[in-house]
Amino acid sequence: MFRKLKIERVELALSCVTPLYLTGRYTGLVVSAGASSTEFMPIFEGFPLFTHFQCLRTGTLSLHSMIRDEIALLNRELPMDTLKKITEDEITETIKNPHCSATASSEPVTVAVRAKLRIKWIPDKANLNIFFGNHEAEEYNIAFTFLEVLNRVPENCLDALCKNVVLAGGFWRIKGMQKMFKSHISKLIDIFPKLKTLEVRNKLSTTVIM
Repeated sequence: MFRKLKIERVELALSCVTPLYLTGRYTGLVVSAGASSTEFMPIFEGFPLFTHFQCLRTGTLSLHSMIRDEIALLNRELPMDTLKKITEDEITETIKNPHCSATASSEPVTVAVRAKLRIKWIPDKANLNIFFGNHEAEEYNIAFTFLEVLNRVPENCLDALCKNVVLAGGFWRIKGMQKMFKSHISKLIDIFPKLKTLEVRNKLSTTVIM
């Protein structure tokens, strides 16, 4: 490699650090959601703050597994061929008037409409259970861990880290995921008096890196 391709130098970098380089900065907090884990790495002026690194043993594989199990359960209750016949108008009508029949058809169609509604809600339910659980129990909450990392870093690093939060991985492209993340941060930030006093909520700026 060095002789034939004339490569002068090689850098071995951590996978949770490289997304920061794509922003053109050397300071930031990388939240990397991978297949089997979600990592939180604060980096200040090019130096990873290893003592404040956090890793949750949950990732998109857990999310996919739960969605698959939910759909399999639903399919046992009601065949997918029945669900395919339900129109968006019937779903809308059921949402408006959930206690009445959605159409002039028989009762089983209403059951099918409700089942199709469940399909629409399965991804949100899975995201909440896998990534936004109750942080006080044995469940993961990535928003809580994110705030916990910020709360532990030295105060002189805090502002710079908040201004460049890097959300890495295709997980963050899931519809509504970034909004859910920010919503949970707003709900949980009062638990951390230091972050509340420094008005961290208003300083956060995020960049999504695939």
